[in-house]
Amino acid sequence: MFDYVFLIILSPILVYYLYFLLSIYKGLNNLSFWENNNLPNEFVTVIIPFRNESDNIIQSLRSIEKQNYPTDKLEVIYVNDSSTDDSEVKLKSQINSEHIRVIS
Repeated sequence: MFDYVFLIILSPILVYYLYFLLSIYKGLNNLSFWENNNLPNEFVTVIIPFRNESDNIIQSLRSIEKQNYPTDKLEVIYVNDSSTDDSEVKLKSQINSEHIRVIS
């Protein structure tokens, strides 16, 4: 007897919960920022200062290279803030794009 009462109470809650999850899923799929065909047209300059970041600078560069922004509308400038390690040398050796440059 207890099992039937439990099922009667739990069934509408489960149906409502599934409906709620489905409506969230459908709503997120309708948002326009998920679509890549609406890329912005603005030119963007990203300035990244670094100082003694020899251990992290290559990871930073790889993250920038993975961006989904048109490279003809993007400029990335790394600014060396008086590093005393080989951060700048490492960075310059790994740059292979014209839209990324280093300023000392």
